[in-house]
Amino acid sequence: MEFDDGRQAWVAVARCIAPTRTVVAQAILSGEDDPYDDLRSGLDDAGMSVYVDWRSNPDDIRSDLSEMGTFPAAFIWDWYADFVGDTTLDWDATNDTMSLLEEIGEHCLEIGFALISLELDADGYDLTMIDCARLEELLDLTAQAGRPFRVLRRPASAKIAPKPTRQARATGAARLMDLLRDSLTDAMSQVGYSVSTPLDGQPAESFKGRQLRSRRLWFSAPEGEVVGMTPAIVAWIHRGSGQLAIRGTAWLASSAAGDMARSVSQQGLRGDDEVESVSFGYFDNRHDPSRALYLSTETDLDWCVSNFMNYVRGPVDLWQSARNSMDKLFALARTGNPRDARDPVNPDWTRLRAVAVLGIENGRSQASAELLQWYSKRPRFAPPDSAERVAAFDAALAQRYPDYARHR
Repeated sequence: MEFDDGRQAWVAVARCIAPTRTVVAQAILSGEDDPYDDLRSGLDDAGMSVYVDWRSNPDDIRSDLSEMGTFPAAFIWDWYADFVGDTTLDWDATNDTMSLLEEIGEHCLEIGFALISLELDADGYDLTMIDCARLEELLDLTAQAGRPFRVLRRPASAKIAPKPTRQARATGAARLMDLLRDSLTDAMSQVGYSVSTPLDGQPAESFKGRQLRSRRLWFSAPEGEVVGMTPAIVAWIHRGSGQLAIRGTAWLASSAAGDMARSVSQQGLRGDDEVESVSFGYFDNRHDPSRALYLSTETDLDWCVSNFMNYVRGPVDLWQSARNSMDKLFALARTGNPRDARDPVNPDWTRLRAVAVLGIENGRSQASAELLQWYSKRPRFAPPDSAERVAAFDAALAQRYPDYARHR
């Protein structure tokens, strides 16, 4: 999308969020910065957005949102005390901040408003509100503009209950994590997956003091037609406020591709074994790929595992089947990644490099050379890739693989 077209796209977004506040659209039309940044500034100046730092305590989050000009006056906080509990002892900003925002978002939806995140980054969340009658239009417009927004909400199945004591909750959460691990491991084994070490090189568990805060369960399946490529699934379980959340991601991994990426010292290149991955939530809603399954007690266990496995047997299996041969991978390597908000059109540079390595490892050096030659001649690359980085990667492949060098 050209710059002028991009600015007009964000003007349409501004008019959808703030149809009666022309100053927001005017901030984009008269701006000289990135139109997305002009939108954020315009909403902030008009009192129609608020920035919540990830380290904020829950009372500050409540206060900041309540003071936002677009926050619904009909919103009722009668659930808040039970949800948050003893914040001095129990609040963990790393996990609980997002849980609270999702809970607020769910209650907003109940009265006809949607809590929207313009930005989710390492530092915080830029939030605004919109009437649900305009929500679908907004999500379509932001997707067309190349940077989809996210609706903050929890699944309807998540339950609100008074918090038990800190010690009881820690013990109960750890036990529920273990039960979920065992149940999910058994279910995954029935469809051909076995427990695996993490394929991204990151620790499988994280702790706060001695308390287990999150656990990532990795499962891998046997190699298929593509030699050296491992289908895998990761289930990330983390403790929130009074409940567990589990999110799934489908993976394709290659140790050869990972080794190649790590051998080329270039800023921006990934250093793990990923060929491609996709969140389970993307299969439900491309605008909101971070959806989770929640469970509070053992009675939710069967429901949670059953729904997780529905993804595995359904859309995940179809996604992996569309990538189970070198011909399919070579074709996909020439396409964009619709999940990349920065550039969903130009080829996914991580996947393309991994496919080139897999092609060589599977006796398709000529096809890999043709892929890199085609890619190197493109006028544009998805960030942070560049012609210089492509040339460096091509040279590294030629140095490591003599057969590839002969076909360059």
